Amino acid sequence: MTTSTTTTAHDGSDVLKNRGYVVVITHVPSGKSITFKAFLNAYTETFSPDWVSEVVYGRADPIYQYKNTIRNLTVGLKIPAFSKQEAFENLAKVQRLTQFLYPNYTEVGSATTIAQSPLLRLGIMNIANAQRTTGEITGALTEQLALATSAAQAEALQSAVDRIAMLDNDDSIDTEEYNRLVEEIYSEYDASIDTAVTTFVANQAQMQDDVMDGGGGMNYTSIDDPTAKNGLLGAMKSLTINHNLDTEAGVIELGADAASAGNILSKLIEINFDFGVIHEHHLGWNKDGNFETLSFPYGLDMRNIDDIEL
Repeated sequence: MTTSTTTTAHDGSDVLKNRGYVVVITHVPSGKSITFKAFLNAYTETFSPDWVSEVVYGRADPIYQYKNTIRNLTVGLKIPAFSKQEAFENLAKVQRLTQFLYPNYTEVGSATTIAQSPLLRLGIMNIANAQRTTGEITGALTEQLALATSAAQAEALQSAVDRIAMLDNDDSIDTEEYNRLVEEIYSEYDASIDTAVTTFVANQAQMQDDVMDGGGGMNYTSIDDPTAKNGLLGAMKSLTINHNLDTEAGVIELGADAASAGNILSKLIEINFDFGVIHEHHLGWNKDGNFETLSFPYGLDMRNIDDIEL
C-alpha cells in the first residue's frame, strides 16, 4: 500500500466534465443522482434475441418463433482522485452507488415491505441514453405547455404543438418524413421543454411514489428528472469495486489526529457493473419499412442516412 500527501494543483479533467463527458446514475425510487467523469475503460453491449424453437417432423430445421431482444451493458469506469477533496467525493459517490442497489421500504402495520425496487437510470453521453419516439415528443410538448414559465415559452411550445397537429392531418407525408419533421420541431424547442421539465419535477417530486409499483408487479412508467432525463432505465445486476490499495496509485492518509487516525482514501477507485436495460418505448420496424425510433440506440441523426454508405 503506497501512501502520499495531498496536492493543491488544479485538475484539468474538470474541463471534460463541464463539456458533458460524464456518466450519470440515478436511483429511480429516491430520485437521487451521482455523476462520474467519463474515464471509461470498458463498455460492451450484448443484444440477445430470444427465440423459441420447435422441431417439426419431416423438417430438417426447427421453426423459430421470436420472443424478445434483451440488451445488457458491461461498463468499466476508473475514478481517479487528483486531490484529497476529490478522493472524499469519489468515495462518497461510490458509497452512494452501493446504496442505490437497495430498494425503498415502507411499513404496513407492524411489517416492513418493499415499496419500490432499486431500478436505476444510466446515462453515458450518447452511447447509453434513452431515445425519444415521435409519440413521446408530442406528449412531452403537450404536457409541458401547461408548465411554461413565461409567455414566450408558452407561445413557442404552442407553435410546436400546432405544427405537429398539422402534420398529423397531412396524409401525404409518409412515416419516415413525419418522424424527421417531428424530431426537427422538437430540436427547435428542446431548451423550452427542458426548462419546463425541470420546473415540473421540482414541483412534483412526490409523484415518484406513484411511478413504480413495487413487489410482484412493476410499472416502468417514469417521469423525467432534470439530472438524467434521458438515462436508460434498467437494473444493475452486479457491481464490483476495486479500491486499488496495493497498486502504484496509492492512497491518501487523512492525518494523525485522533478523529482521522487510521483512515485512508483511495487515489484510484475502479468499478465494473452489468446493467440490464428496460426500454420504455417501442422498438421495431413499421409497415413502411422504417425503424420506429430513428436515433436508437446511439443518438445518431439518421435523417442524413442517404449520405452514409451502409
